[in-house]
Amino acid sequence: MMMMMMMMMMMMMMMTTVMMCLPQCVWEGLRPLLWCRRYVAMKAFKKDEPYPYSLMCHAHHTKESVLHISKEVVRLVQVAHTGNLQAVVKKYSTQKFCEAAMVQPPIEILDE
Repeated sequence: MMMMMMMMMMMMMMMTTVMMCLPQCVWEGLRPLLWCRRYVAMKAFKKDEPYPYSLMCHAHHTKESVLHISKEVVRLVQVAHTGNLQAVVKKYSTQKFCEAAMVQPPIEILDE
């Protein structure tokens, strides 16, 4: 239960970070961004199948189609501790948000 809550908080933090810094998501639409956040969060928590078949069918996007935005999300989360995103990191580092900002981003996505 706590793991699921932390994963949801991490997805909220990523959404805030991305909406502030990634204007290409506005052009591409927000739906792929939803699946990218879930994929990044599932990879961060080392789930066996981070993008399961049922999610792919529901999302109507393959893993490959959301991978490029997932890479940008990981890059943004990596640099979120510096610059104008410090307030977002500070907010999601509190106990209220299950310290979601302290979860390390899955950098192995950058190599996929």
